[in-house]
Amino acid sequence: METGEAGETRAGVVEAWQMLDLFASLEVRAFDLTTTDVDGHQRGFRRALSGAALRQEMPDLLDAAIQRQQNLIVRPRDGRVELVQLDDLSGAIELRII
Repeated sequence: METGEAGETRAGVVEAWQMLDLFASLEVRAFDLTTTDVDGHQRGFRRALSGAALRQEMPDLLDAAIQRQQNLIVRPRDGRVELVQLDDLSGAIELRII
């Protein structure tokens, strides 16, 4: 790990834990985890991880993703509300929502 990466990883872990806590407040209890490479190709997938398991594994997951230059995509499952991933919307739909 290069200088500065440890601090960035720690900040990323804290942010990821905050995200998981927010989802937990919406009664989300399981998550799908997808790993993609820099070209967007899927490199891994894990279905229905518990929030507790994902929280515990997050430091190692982020370290590995940084080392392999991969992305982690965490998708909530089975909450009491419907969640929409806004970055997947096209420009025309975004304008209608705003």
